[in-house]
Amino acid sequence: MAYFKAHYPAEFYCALLSTVIGNVEKTQSFLAAAKKRKIKILAPDINKSSYDFRISDGGIMFGFLSVKGIRFDFIRQILAERHAGGYRPFKSLDDFMNRMVDRALVDKHDHDGDAKKREKIAKSYRPIVETLIYVGAFDSLGADRSQLLNRLDVLVEYDQLSMSVPLLESLFVPSKKNVRKLTLDERLEKEKERLGVYLSAHPLDKYSAFAQGIGASSLASLVPNQQAIALVRIKEVKKIKTKKGDEMAFVSCIDQTGEMEATFFPEQFLRYHKGLKKNAELLFYGRVQDRNGLSFVVDRVEPIEYIALHFPNTITIETKRQLFAIMKRYLGPIPVIVEDESKQTKKMLDRRFWLKKDQKMLEEIGELLNRENIRHVKGDPG
Repeated sequence: MAYFKAHYPAEFYCALLSTVIGNVEKTQSFLAAAKKRKIKILAPDINKSSYDFRISDGGIMFGFLSVKGIRFDFIRQILAERHAGGYRPFKSLDDFMNRMVDRALVDKHDHDGDAKKREKIAKSYRPIVETLIYVGAFDSLGADRSQLLNRLDVLVEYDQLSMSVPLLESLFVPSKKNVRKLTLDERLEKEKERLGVYLSAHPLDKYSAFAQGIGASSLASLVPNQQAIALVRIKEVKKIKTKKGDEMAFVSCIDQTGEMEATFFPEQFLRYHKGLKKNAELLFYGRVQDRNGLSFVVDRVEPIEYIALHFPNTITIETKRQLFAIMKRYLGPIPVIVEDESKQTKKMLDRRFWLKKDQKMLEEIGELLNRENIRHVKGDPG
């Protein structure tokens, strides 16, 4: 087992993941371990995925069974249609819908399905196909997820699905001129809902340099009795009352490595309860205890806040000197992260160079570096 893990890590974690399908906690843990080994985690692919996790392009690809809301019989139909008469990949969403509706009619021994029957089948497939779009299963076909969702609206109408596939493919243009693109947060939340994990990215990835700079520990690395800082996103808040009638809370929180419950005793809950909202991104300071599982006992909560500076390749030594001259006039408690394009680094400056919140400072530095190269970053308050 150890040899297999050391020499074939992708295959090792792929096999493990296939044994815990449906167990979100273990899936998250194994995926985090695989990512630490620099193994790519790939979204389901309508033309490559099978039932279970599989190795593809040197990474681990999600199987259809890991997608919530996809029926087993529908997965079987996808694979049967894809491999009917040899390997026949789906060329577009239009092609996929037409072929899947055709297969459903054939399975029902109905070779003369009229438009209304096709429409009924297509509408029954709509929530499943919508889920496949949200998890990225059609990304490899080259269309944006927002466009695909818009196109799906058109395809569930019987008069579209009754056309020939070549004609449909010529119509692969969103019917709405201005299709609103899904934001990154929307994409991530849809992935989390349907896969149990964030796949394209993680909402906390943008704070990686900040977390490292302040010495935050990942949830997966925490051990009993450890004093720690955790940078987390709140998933759920459960309030209860003690025997004395005081309110306290158990807060489910996540980071890139997993999930843990944080405990707020009455004193801390009274002090920080206003900021404990779903999707709030915060710093928790406290200690880890083990009582029927690990939990984080919170002593203090702080907002995520820092100044982000971007050094383009064209920045000169003289510009840097002028920058630090400005910074010396505005020293304060807010951490500063510098992303250096030429060095390909992103690091937190020493505490001696931290700044205070000041609009005039932001304007001065903005004039020197260009406004897009300085940002005052704050965590999502939920």
